[in-house]
Amino acid sequence: MQFYIPFTIPFWGVVENNHLHVDTHMNYIFHAYHGDIIGATAYPVQDRFQTIRGKDIIHMHGVVKWFDGQFFKDLTRGSPFSSGVGGDTLIYILIWCAFMVVLTCIFAMIFYRYSLKPKLIEKYIKQD
Repeated sequence: MQFYIPFTIPFWGVVENNHLHVDTHMNYIFHAYHGDIIGATAYPVQDRFQTIRGKDIIHMHGVVKWFDGQFFKDLTRGSPFSSGVGGDTLIYILIWCAFMVVLTCIFAMIFYRYSLKPKLIEKYIKQD
């Protein structure tokens, strides 16, 4: 059974009088199942433009990710080119994020108590 998946590359840029500025930095995502591509997409991620005149060649570049089936399970996990985060690393990242939230709240409370609150009291409560 053969079928085709529409794959649109969304070009965008700026039209000038004698040339174009085309965004060339894209993310490419492919979903594959048992050796067949079942889905594909591309989308721009940064404003990196190339000037195009006449019959110039457009050099597209960016990250290519392959996923297993309809899910977002990385097919390249364990590869040196993989950008996936392992389970242990994810735990450390979550602990670090929780620590930073607590630390930010402590600094915000200290700043409010010793800087903002006295100024608010002085501004809005009249001393007789």
